[in-house]
Amino acid sequence: MNERIVKLKPRNQDKIFILNNILWNSFNIQWAENDTYQLSFTVYDDGSDLFKIIAVESSIFFDGQEYIIKTLAVDYAAGVSTIQITATHVSNELANLWKYEVNSGEKTYTVNDVLAFYLNENNKGFSYQVIGNFDNQQITDLGNTNGKDMISKILSTWENAIFYPDNRNIRIYNKKDFYQNKGKRLDYLHDTSEVQLNIDLTGIINKIRAIGTEHEVTTTKEIIVTDSNGDSWGWPFPNVGEGNFMGGQLFGVNAGGEFRPNGFHDGLDFGSVDHPGSAVHAVHGGKVIIKSYMGGLGNYVVVHSDDGYNIVYQEAFSSAGKITVNVGDTVKTGDVIGYRDTDHLHVGVTRQDFNIAVGKSFTNDGTWLNPLDLIKSGGTGPTTHTETEEETHTEKYFDDFMVEDKDSIAKWGEHPAADMSDDRFHDKNAMEAYVRSKFQLEPLISGTANESSNIKPDIGEIRRLEVKTVEL
Repeated sequence: MNERIVKLKPRNQDKIFILNNILWNSFNIQWAENDTYQLSFTVYDDGSDLFKIIAVESSIFFDGQEYIIKTLAVDYAAGVSTIQITATHVSNELANLWKYEVNSGEKTYTVNDVLAFYLNENNKGFSYQVIGNFDNQQITDLGNTNGKDMISKILSTWENAIFYPDNRNIRIYNKKDFYQNKGKRLDYLHDTSEVQLNIDLTGIINKIRAIGTEHEVTTTKEIIVTDSNGDSWGWPFPNVGEGNFMGGQLFGVNAGGEFRPNGFHDGLDFGSVDHPGSAVHAVHGGKVIIKSYMGGLGNYVVVHSDDGYNIVYQEAFSSAGKITVNVGDTVKTGDVIGYRDTDHLHVGVTRQDFNIAVGKSFTNDGTWLNPLDLIKSGGTGPTTHTETEEETHTEKYFDDFMVEDKDSIAKWGEHPAADMSDDRFHDKNAMEAYVRSKFQLEPLISGTANESSNIKPDIGEIRRLEVKTVEL
């Protein structure tokens, strides 16, 4: 080690002692990126009073850093008493700093914002520092957690962050600012007598499907609304108006209607092709007096007007449920009375009792009147106006797509990972770049080497490893 001096400060005391009874072959410092930071060692009973005052929550000082004893394992063997000490870095005391306040809702933060929210004016002696640049990120409901949770939130939100404290100075580094190549190297059989290498293919990722995140889109469209005009006459399909009729659709005796008895047609047919539309509008106001079914008419409805007309709507409704009005209802010109789901609507008009008039459906004796004449001569019919209607639907910022590295696949085969989505990305190219940052295109090579000098390397130091006798 650089400095083989370890000091002990008992809890609630100011005096600091040097530990001279350490078994140095047991001394170990553990640090793993964003994870473990602790030291452990064993002391033996040298007959001093210092051995007797070693206790949990005492402070250990080594190499300029403070650690807090958390576990002690006392062993008595062969007449010798030893204590195995495990002490975690003092930064772990963040677990005892609780932030009860909550910043509710989704807000934009920098790393510095999060640290300031938790650590400003704290009573545990913690300060903070940010080294390097980080993007702003969205966090929801920050707070009501402890300082350790704060660190976890930072590391999960900013994936390029490294937590490496200096005592109670909480430091967050950008990875590129933390890991530094200082030009040093390790040479097998020169600086190190043993190198262990592990080559792991299981971590390869070279194919991921990117999932587009959804968002709500509101569109507007103009719709034509029919105004109710009392006893005026109107068209059953206002968006079409009069439209066009073939001879067989017209009232009376016309070419094309010869297939009917006496060649007579007692009403006016609005075909679904020449008069498109589903909603059937009342051509004249009145009260619904009949809603029934009859062979040849199908499901039908009769409206009796104040001026003496019986208007029948038939052959348009495959079921009674398609007629939306009921006996006793009052309708006005333009009101929707049902929904056509057949190939045509037949409208008939008579001043006679409907049940009598229906028996003269093929008799041209004046019982049945021409609906076309009545509608065209009975006023302009219902007026319409335009309204704006909003419609909200969900759509993706971009379609799902596959991201893959063809060179890695050609070399190692396909190694897909789970689908990936991220609400932060609305642009397909940005999402692709993010997905590719998660790839592991080659087998992971890891290893350990023991440096012969026993000099502690700097945390974050990058060294070149030379192993000339092995071809990787």
